[in-house]
Amino acid sequence: FSWNMSEFLMQKAMGKKVFFSFRGSEIRTPSVFKRVSEYNYVDENPNSMFDKIPEESQNFHSEIMPKIVDSCLVHDPELKTYCPDAIIVPRVVKLPKIATPKRTNRIRKKIRILHGSTSPIIKGSDSIRKVVNSLKRRLKKRGLMDIEFIELQNVSRKIFLSELSKSDIYIDQMRIGWFGVAALEAMSYGKPVISYIRDDLKPYLGKNPPLIIANLDNLKEKLLSLLFDVNVKKKYFTKSRSYIKKNHAPNIVANIMSLLYENIDKNVDPLVYKEFFNETYSLNFSFKERGFLDSPNFSSKERGFVDSIIRKIANFFKVIILSMICKFIISCVFIKFFIRSGFKIKKARKEYTPQYSKLLVVYTKKIMTTKMVMYPILVYNHVILH
Repeated sequence: FSWNMSEFLMQKAMGKKVFFSFRGSEIRTPSVFKRVSEYNYVDENPNSMFDKIPEESQNFHSEIMPKIVDSCLVHDPELKTYCPDAIIVPRVVKLPKIATPKRTNRIRKKIRILHGSTSPIIKGSDSIRKVVNSLKRRLKKRGLMDIEFIELQNVSRKIFLSELSKSDIYIDQMRIGWFGVAALEAMSYGKPVISYIRDDLKPYLGKNPPLIIANLDNLKEKLLSLLFDVNVKKKYFTKSRSYIKKNHAPNIVANIMSLLYENIDKNVDPLVYKEFFNETYSLNFSFKERGFLDSPNFSSKERGFVDSIIRKIANFFKVIILSMICKFIISCVFIKFFIRSGFKIKKARKEYTPQYSKLLVVYTKKIMTTKMVMYPILVYNHVILH
């Protein structure tokens, strides 16, 4: 992961509008996450995700980034917790064309529950599996219902949507405190979605939320009541699809971005941060035994050395490309000349004129001159580019 502040400062110095979007774990600081989410996974630290970027670096960038760019963007209220100055720009989800389910008064005897366990610890997949399997055994033993539980991991979007279309209920992530992309896809298909929403974030969903809010402690009760609700499919089909249409449709998100691009303009003087950044980069440039950098930014000395190498490589390829272009242009000009010259020599030879030997000498000299023209052009290109 790389924080490249110099790029943003350079763009602002050129008068450009700059927006930066936080995506998730790079800004989700472990101390805050542990405090705000009761079901956090900080202690488990899956895939050493909290070791990849030091929390000091996360705090620094969440504070300084809004001061540099025109606006920081996040996709949901949960990420806004870690960057309060950010603007929420919802994810884009298209509504598929699906027939509205019919109202029924009968409890279904077979229910298909889907769960995407791409990151089992983050999603709470183990706890979800235990709850569903417990209900499955209990209801099947009493002859009330047959539950089919499907877990998908590392599958393509096409396969996921295919399985989703055949499912009755989707269980999303139960530990972060907000729903993810898969839940949005499920809602667009009109499926009842179960997910954990933090108490402080519930107002964002209004008084009539488009999904079933649950947690790892009450998941069994929530799921059980959902299984025996005869109108659950009809109710959440309308509610969830309406939510997607109002908040995540492409035209809605496009309008939000258009307003941002047109109305936000923050003038930042990059020189204000120059010394601060140089000092921070030089302090953070240190290797660890774990095999990667505490801060992926280089100090000014190392950064200058790398930049000089990259610049030389770029110039080398520029010389080659320009030389090839020059060769092509000159070749096109002289090919026409050579063809016309060849016809003249052939004609002179046929007519046995005394000019035949003179023409051979003249055009041979001109052909040799062509090669002599190419070398100064190559040298000229090299000198200009350097």
